Amino acid sequence: MILKRGSADRQKQYGTGVHDLKLTCGVTVHSTGGMFNGSYTYAMSSRDGKHSLAINMNGDWAKDKTEQPVNLLIEAATAEFCGD
Repeated sequence: MILKRGSADRQKQYGTGVHDLKLTCGVTVHSTGGMFNGSYTYAMSSRDGKHSLAINMNGDWAKDKTEQPVNLLIEAATAEFCGD
């Protein structure tokens, strides 16, 4: 069971450590993750569990100081779940 909090107009909803993340292509994935000492780790899956992605990134991999590592993770998720 996934418990959600937040309003319907928000892009992200959350509950019990599982987050809904609506990607730019309209696909919603369920995800969880976090950061520790500059290392970002996220795992996400389609609701039916047939498609999943686990990714880890060192925060130093950002091209410059304005690029947020979490945005790079979302870009990777978009590429994986939204296709070409």
